[in-house]
Amino acid sequence: AATESQMRGQRMIGVIFLLALGMFVSMLQYESTIMQLFATDMLTSKVGIATIDKSKKKTQEKWETIRTFKLPSEQPDVTVVERLKRTTRNETEYQRFFSRCKPTTQVEIIEERLLANDGDGEGATKSTLYGSNSSTLSTKTRTRWTIQSMDENGNLKQIGGDEYFPIFYDNKQLAKNPMYGRDIVTAVGKVTDNNDGTYALTFVAAPYEADMSPLLGSGTFELWFGYTCGIGRMTRPSKDHWLDGGFLFTKHSRHNVTSPSIEPFRAPEVTIDFSKFSSAICFGDSVMQNVCGKAWATYYFKFDNMIVNENLGSEIRRDQWRGEAMQKLDEWHGAVLNGTEASVGHRDKRNIISTSRTGRQGVVLLLGSAAWEGYSNLGPLEDENFSDSVQMYKDMIGHIRVTYPNVTIAWRSPTAPHLHVVNEELCRKKQECMDRIRYESVATMQYLFEAQKTVMRQLDVPFLDMWNPSYLSPTWHMAGDSTHFHKWQNQYFMEIFHGLPLPHR
Repeated sequence: AATESQMRGQRMIGVIFLLALGMFVSMLQYESTIMQLFATDMLTSKVGIATIDKSKKKTQEKWETIRTFKLPSEQPDVTVVERLKRTTRNETEYQRFFSRCKPTTQVEIIEERLLANDGDGEGATKSTLYGSNSSTLSTKTRTRWTIQSMDENGNLKQIGGDEYFPIFYDNKQLAKNPMYGRDIVTAVGKVTDNNDGTYALTFVAAPYEADMSPLLGSGTFELWFGYTCGIGRMTRPSKDHWLDGGFLFTKHSRHNVTSPSIEPFRAPEVTIDFSKFSSAICFGDSVMQNVCGKAWATYYFKFDNMIVNENLGSEIRRDQWRGEAMQKLDEWHGAVLNGTEASVGHRDKRNIISTSRTGRQGVVLLLGSAAWEGYSNLGPLEDENFSDSVQMYKDMIGHIRVTYPNVTIAWRSPTAPHLHVVNEELCRKKQECMDRIRYESVATMQYLFEAQKTVMRQLDVPFLDMWNPSYLSPTWHMAGDSTHFHKWQNQYFMEIFHGLPLPHR
């Protein structure tokens, strides 16, 4: 009996072994089938695995340096050091501040081209250049430009914090200078700080300049040295005791250089269409007035549904907005915001821009603030993250939503400053002028732009993104004014958010 029981147990073990062996073979066959699918075609989501297309093989981009040049070309610009010693007022302060970061006095421009990758063919080396009207200009080898910063001894720097403004003028645009009274900007370089002493440049076609097709493909590269060693990102009161804000006002150029690859300009996303509202009220400082078509008491363009009152100035600051600013909002626009008075738009019907839209209803209130936080030498101090101002944006919008519950709120983004348009010689004659630009910088405004964009996304407030077109438009400022733009630039902004076709100037 024991022997028979043992035999049954052995037979059972054999059956289990055969079953396990069969399952193992089946798994091997399944894995083999899967591997064949990966190798020969693609595995679809029918078996719950993401689609993989072997025909689209990814390879690492390969670049080769085709030319380099230095700016200034001969030797480092030692006047930068002399200027910054005057700015910091004494040798001790200069040595203290620049002990860890030597000022940039020269740069090397490195131009590289993209090589064809394995399996990608010759087409991988090509890129398209565009003009402001987004029409194709020409096809050329795709290139990228990098700035390498250098100190006064010619050493390559390994720390970031510089602020540059690069411009490219095609020779065709330079030839048209007499028509405009100035050189026509072909493209502006957007700068990415790699935080290792190098800066990547992405050239974008300047918006609404004259028709640029076809370009000649060579021209002048102009590089403005703005700030160095993080000076542009300093906040109050860190530079209050300096002679000035440390902006260098230094420009270097190189002529007859091959055009960089230029990306097309793309208009900002239209997050709200003001033409759908019976009333669009602009409420803010002088930058807001300008965007909405008014300078002081003069209208230089007017949309038929927009209402613009006086310049609030510093009353939009975080320490004042709850009092004077909200009182004036109610005094100037309360009846319309509450719906007790019908919107009348502009009573002065001269030079009105009409969107010809019927069935308009409701009120939209356009807010925006940045200049007084980022530039002013007045009012409460800010930390480097502008935490109190960011909280002000949230508090202000919450207060207005409670006070005027039926009103749509929209927010105008900061616009980019261009300090190099300021006439330094004239500005230095007035301390008020130098104080006004002491903390003004692209780095600070871009930080506030990103912070405001995040807040408005959180609060579900339509955000009028004016940063990119303003950054790309250094020649459209009011004369000698790094903050306010010319009327055509502002009209362009508002036409975008009134659903009108993009102008071509």
